[in-house]
Amino acid sequence: MSRNSFGPAFLLAALLFVIGFLPAAPAVATDSSWSFYGGGQWSDPVNWSNGVPNGVDDVARFTVYIANGARPFIDSTLPSGITLGSLYISAGGCYVTNPSNSAAPSIIFSTSGGPALFQSDASAIGIFCNVALNAPLVFASNVGVSSLLGVVSGSNSTYGITFTGPGDHTLSGANTYVGSTIIAQGTLIATDGVGLPTASNLVLAGGILRGLSGATFTRGLGTGPGLVQWTGSGGFGCWSGTYTVNLGGHATPDTVVWGQSGFVPDGSALMLSGADFRNPIDLAGGSRTIFANSNNSTLSGAVSNGSLVKTGTGTLTFNAPSASTTLIDVTAGTLQLNSNCNISGTVRVGPAGTLTVVSPNASVGTLLLQGGTVSNSGNVLSASTTFDLQKGDCSAKLSGTGSLVKTTPDRVSLSGTNTYSGDTVLAEGRLYVGSAALSPNSNLVLTGGSLETSSPLTRSLGPAPGQVRWAGNASLVASSSSTFKVNLGSQTPATPLSWGQPYFIADGDPLMLNSTNAFGTVEFQNPIDLGSVNRTVQVVDGPSTSITDIAILSGALTGAGGLVKTGNGTLSLTAANGYGGPTIISDGAVRAIDGTGLPAGSNVVLAGGALEGKGATSFVRGLGTGPGQVQWTGSGGFSAGGGKMSVNIGGQAAAARSMSGSAARISPAHW
Repeated sequence: MSRNSFGPAFLLAALLFVIGFLPAAPAVATDSSWSFYGGGQWSDPVNWSNGVPNGVDDVARFTVYIANGARPFIDSTLPSGITLGSLYISAGGCYVTNPSNSAAPSIIFSTSGGPALFQSDASAIGIFCNVALNAPLVFASNVGVSSLLGVVSGSNSTYGITFTGPGDHTLSGANTYVGSTIIAQGTLIATDGVGLPTASNLVLAGGILRGLSGATFTRGLGTGPGLVQWTGSGGFGCWSGTYTVNLGGHATPDTVVWGQSGFVPDGSALMLSGADFRNPIDLAGGSRTIFANSNNSTLSGAVSNGSLVKTGTGTLTFNAPSASTTLIDVTAGTLQLNSNCNISGTVRVGPAGTLTVVSPNASVGTLLLQGGTVSNSGNVLSASTTFDLQKGDCSAKLSGTGSLVKTTPDRVSLSGTNTYSGDTVLAEGRLYVGSAALSPNSNLVLTGGSLETSSPLTRSLGPAPGQVRWAGNASLVASSSSTFKVNLGSQTPATPLSWGQPYFIADGDPLMLNSTNAFGTVEFQNPIDLGSVNRTVQVVDGPSTSITDIAILSGALTGAGGLVKTGNGTLSLTAANGYGGPTIISDGAVRAIDGTGLPAGSNVVLAGGALEGKGATSFVRGLGTGPGQVQWTGSGGFSAGGGKMSVNIGGQAAAARSMSGSAARISPAHW
């Protein structure tokens, strides 16, 4: 047969035969937006931009504001409901309803592969009808509260709901789906056994389950129906009041072990917000994190075998009698110690943290304060080892056998009525103490830094409780406009001291009075024997006040040695001093009456500072290096204090010059 014998009819028939065996083109899913500013029938094409979405993989979008509470509804022309792959709502107040209140599902989520999606990008929206799951569903609430208010059903164990987005998700129907409930982000608001079906496994993977106040969550740990497991961070919360969590539901709650049996895995956090977690927690030797935010949360079970980091701005209360931990690190928010809680290890309070004692007594091994606050309600915090205070405020009543150590250049404020018995060691920085903050049972050791107070310091010298000893260079600083009075030994007249004697200032070290943080006057009342060498007194003027901060030595200075004044502040010598060495003014001012506070036999050396008169006075001395003379070894001069000061160098009548005013100074160049 020749090829020309195949006619057009035969060729057409052959082509149709081949086409019949070709696969059909895949159906294109509908992607359509609601275009009407009000409610209306789902089945009406007029309400949609691109046809009615009702099929596997179809996408429905609600992007326009629907006024006056009107709602899109699934009408009676759709007796089997609608099928969708994705539902997007970004118009506030939009609820999809079925006014017939049919018990049958009104929305069926179904896809040809992969999960279906219900996404909310506006507050107060939801689905107000029954839903069936023919695919896994991702419920993404990105703003405010979004809800599934009807019954959610589904008989396939692989078809569960995953909750994502930072917003709140609500399940309020008597749901029956059997797939997993995965909280990956945000919060799920549901009652266990109702919105959260008994047949569903709860998976905490980044969010929290928020229950009703007064209710108790009793699921056990595991991967099966009716159980709960952690695959990441997660936990429990409550809008107001307390949601109790007792994993396993036993009268004596089971101990849970971090990283085991479905409890929080390594590297993840237990998240609490208004929950009372009753189970004891074994930290399994690691460093674990509890994130407590907004509402107060409680750990009622003991915590042991590891260290704990408390984060989040909320309050976490330890309600168990003990916590056997190496470290509890309060990085943010508040940690409350209740029920006479005993923490064996260290509690660190960071710059954004607060430690509060709410029971009559609580104890720690070591308290490490690094910038936050330690407070109480008239209750006692004990330490068996150390109160290591570096920076922050402490109003708790500190007790126990531990010592208190102030380190780092920062400021610590103590205002509680303290009774601890270990040493109080001021090593560095600023330690402000209130009227009863220095424990009467503690020895005060001054090795560095500054002691700031307005309360009298009347301790005697020595190493015993209630005494004070110098072991380095520390400043005594007036913290207010009231005079800070120092009378070591609290005797009248004050007990005489000798420079270099045991427990007092060592040979070669200065007596340091006031600092750049001074707010007033400090008066040292004890007489001091300077010995045979020159002794240095440093007085610093605090720039935060408008007046010069004064230091007063009101006890007599004696001995063959001299006095060296350093620092930019003013040192006032008010006693009838008898020391025989020079008076060297290197900086600031020495306020004294010549012949009384300033001994007549002392050589005055102006080496950068000024001699200041006291009231109407005169200064008449010759130039020279001998007793009763004055010399310049650098810049220096005179200042009137409270009246006219007449200065006559050399004692000649024609050479007399005078000055007046509160701070007038004359240098040698003006003579």
